[in-house]
Amino acid sequence: MAARKRLPLRAALTLVFALTATTALVAAIWNTADETHRCLDVEPAVSARIASLPTDGPVKPRAAVAVRAPWIERDLSARHYRDVGAYYAVAMSFTAPDGTEHRGTWGVATGPQPAESFDIDTDTVSFESLDRSARQWTAWPPYATESYAEDSSAVADARACLERA
Repeated sequence: MAARKRLPLRAALTLVFALTATTALVAAIWNTADETHRCLDVEPAVSARIASLPTDGPVKPRAAVAVRAPWIERDLSARHYRDVGAYYAVAMSFTAPDGTEHRGTWGVATGPQPAESFDIDTDTVSFESLDRSARQWTAWPPYATESYAEDSSAVADARACLERA
């Protein structure tokens, strides 16, 4: 009978380490995705602040939701070489001055917020336009790298939350 070969200790430890690292990576991705896709209610004051800077007549907010945008937070932190706090993508449906219904997405840079709500002091945060509709109907400045912001999963996630709202 042939003797059973034993796995060398070094190989066994390497295998255990690889499995542990893979499990940790999957857990980190899962937790980030959960935080990113959490639809947050937006207080009327935030919608009103977004609508307060129209390009061509009054914009009337109808509904708004927000999602945390950690990838944009990291992009901002890298470009500014400092922590910028939390960043949210706010999708809002609104009535344009001509009476047509539209949807746009704006970015809001602020300090960390509780995950259950999106109640902020609108005078202490910065707003940016993240998509074409936001730029067309409001005069908030565009995100520095517009193509990155519009292609961001946070914009798509915020729009999906608005569809479900």
